[in-house]
Amino acid sequence: MRINKRIDRYLITSHSGVPTTQVSILLYDDNNAQIGHIIYRPDDQDLPENRITQTGMVFLYKHSSYAPVDIDILRNEKPLFIQYNDNTKFGFIVTSAEPVGEEELL
Repeated sequence: MRINKRIDRYLITSHSGVPTTQVSILLYDDNNAQIGHIIYRPDDQDLPENRITQTGMVFLYKHSSYAPVDIDILRNEKPLFIQYNDNTKFGFIVTSAEPVGEEELL
């Protein structure tokens, strides 16, 4: 099963006192329904397998060093999508195909 859902809103949480999770990002569609949850773990820890729930919510696990990249993408790109392949357990935050140099200033 392959999932491709548009991301319209997000919520960033920074955790304290939780040794296994440092940052997480909740992803929402335009109806404010939660469609994804990206959980960032310390870089020296093994990651759980990405998964999807029976209701279709995607859980992606990444190391904390990737959080700034994902936050930058969420803040500066649109449209954005969360994609997930249940066969491979690969998940992504992706943009649509854009022309080279769109909205870029030097």
